[in-house]
Amino acid sequence: EEAEVVEKIFGLFTSGGFIPQKIADILKEEEILSPEVSAIHYGKRKGSTRKTNPLHFWRMETVRSILSDEIYIGIRY
Repeated sequence: EEAEVVEKIFGLFTSGGFIPQKIADILKEEEILSPEVSAIHYGKRKGSTRKTNPLHFWRMETVRSILSDEIYIGIRY
C-alpha cells in the first residue's frame, strides 16, 4: 500500500501537474496515512508515533522529499 501512495504522488505530480502543497492537501483529504504512521502501522518501524498532528497530516516538504528521493527517481538502486 505504501508503494501505491508513492505512485499516486508521482502520478499527481507528473500527469496531474499538481504542486507539492496541492498533493499534500489531496492526501489529507483522502485520509492516507502519513509516512511515519504508515511505517509503524505496517511494521517497518517499532514503537509509537511522536506525531501531535492527525494521522493523515501531510506536509508539502514530505511530498517534495518523496518526489526528489534518489531511489524513487532512479538515480540509485
